Amino acid sequence: MKHYKKAVTLSLSIGLLFSLCSCAQDTKETSEPASEETAAATTVQETEETEASETETITATTDYMDPDRGETGTVCYRRDIFGGNLESLLGYDNVRFIGERYSYGGAVIYFYTEDNVEIAKQFGPGLFDPWFYSIDLDGDGVDEMICPCVYLGDNSPCVLIYRNNGGVIEVGYPDRSRFEELAGEELYVLNSCSRYDFDTDRIVLYYRGEELAELTIDDYVFHEYEPEYYFRDNDIWPDD
Repeated sequence: MKHYKKAVTLSLSIGLLFSLCSCAQDTKETSEPASEETAAATTVQETEETEASETETITATTDYMDPDRGETGTVCYRRDIFGGNLESLLGYDNVRFIGERYSYGGAVIYFYTEDNVEIAKQFGPGLFDPWFYSIDLDGDGVDEMICPCVYLGDNSPCVLIYRNNGGVIEVGYPDRSRFEELAGEELYVLNSCSRYDFDTDRIVLYYRGEELAELTIDDYVFHEYEPEYYFRDNDIWPDD
């Protein structure tokens, strides 16, 4: 199994990023950034790394429609927009990403194919670049995307797995019910979470702060990924 940390090459132009004065829906999900320890983590398996250049960003004040304030309600807030390119992701070449960091510290990143199809997203506090692991977990020749995230509402980490299942992009969440007998009670977000262990290169399910089990792709429940087209529908993504 080929295992490598996916570094990114960033190349969105400032001209593209200055087109951000349009309505956008606020996002309430978020995730953990890669630390220096993460970047230095090694694996006993074959590792491939590429050098990442500096992320391009712009700070903008934006009016956006807030559903909680009614159809006519708008909110004005500051956000940093960033973006760039990836060589490949989930079986697609020339993948692009664009994301934003909010004033409260949360961030979300969306990934698009060169045909402008959204195939994944990552979210979490302090997220300055996309960071994930591309690994062929099921042996079909196409790498899955191990994507550590954190929900800002309860600050709960969760490791998502994205996969290309015969041309259909799916996202998987840990199936906690598989381990409830081991824990001795129902597992839910307040008493359990999943994290990526960078020292051992494992996805680990934690129960009340203690390691409960190592997770594999068989311990995940998958469903078809539903794109939000957050930037595309707001005329931020270029037509070409």
